[in-house]
Amino acid sequence: MEENNLKGVPLDNPYLEALSVPEFKELMDDGAQVVDVRNPAGFAGGHVPGSINIWQDGFAAFAGYFLNYEDPLVIVGEGHGLDPVRRSMIRIGYDNMAGYLAGGFQSWYMAGNDVMKLDALGVHEIAGRLDEFSLLDVRKITDRERFHIEGSEHIWVGDLPGNIDSVPEGNLLIYCDSGYKSTIAASLLQGHGVDAATLLGGITAWVRAGYPVVEG
Repeated sequence: MEENNLKGVPLDNPYLEALSVPEFKELMDDGAQVVDVRNPAGFAGGHVPGSINIWQDGFAAFAGYFLNYEDPLVIVGEGHGLDPVRRSMIRIGYDNMAGYLAGGFQSWYMAGNDVMKLDALGVHEIAGRLDEFSLLDVRKITDRERFHIEGSEHIWVGDLPGNIDSVPEGNLLIYCDSGYKSTIAASLLQGHGVDAATLLGGITAWVRAGYPVVEG
């Protein structure tokens, strides 16, 4: 176990295969899990329908909360530089690596396929109109207990898959520390038919812009 934790679980095929758009779509139709590893702003601007956004550097920490070990994994990125994701998949035991979309998301929309978007709002857009939103804080509870945006409810992002029914109703706006985990949450909810926006920059941007928080 110690050796596997350090070096990764031995795999028969430790490589990510480049997939054409038709091959990618066929795997999707067969139930593959689609993970978009781009940053939140890129994902929000356009993504493959049904994909979940787990940014590349956060893959190892968060993939296990949202992805199963049975269905194949297909990756959408910028079309290159996916070796860190491959290594993360090996280390946490995802040996059903079907491949990645060759050419990245650009190849998807250039082939004329449907695209989904996600509302991503800046702090100045929502300041002064928080009463229009149902706010959901998906940070760790220890961070929440230090300070939070007034009126927000809390579900840690890792607990969200088992608590979809507990998500606040209404015009849902999700925030975290900097916008990465909130976009995971929003993409997950979108896959369950729940519309949600993500706060760009999260509570860090909110505080730096001089807006108030509730302490304690």
